[in-house]
Amino acid sequence: MTKDIIEYSDIARIFQIHQGRLVGADLYSGKSTLYRQVSSKETGKHEEVRVFDLFGFKVKNTYEGVIITEIRPASVAEDGGLKVGERIRKASLKGYGVRNIYSVGGLEAILKRAIEKGKKTVNILQNKNHYDIVEVPKRK
Repeated sequence: MTKDIIEYSDIARIFQIHQGRLVGADLYSGKSTLYRQVSSKETGKHEEVRVFDLFGFKVKNTYEGVIITEIRPASVAEDGGLKVGERIRKASLKGYGVRNIYSVGGLEAILKRAIEKGKKTVNILQNKNHYDIVEVPKRK
């Protein structure tokens, strides 16, 4: 729990708080798809956010590749050692081999597969010599 985030990993729920009000919730379970519903007084719109929030980081596509732009404190991404500003070069899951990461969609597919298949960790290579081991958020 932080000032703006309340996370219940056991039941796969993350709630976002802004100025003391609930503005979003990340939800997933058993056979459902991963999604986030955000309803904000500022925008009045509902948005869908990618699976990266479940792991606690945000990314963007650049001409250099997929770059991490933000890591939530006390998230599995931070605990795993991921770094803001560095490119994600490769990702791997036990039983699925190593995949080069060229786009946000490619990384998203691997992270979704990790959750759907009940994997415990995802290995992510940001620099040339070291894989960071990131725990997969738990689900019931």
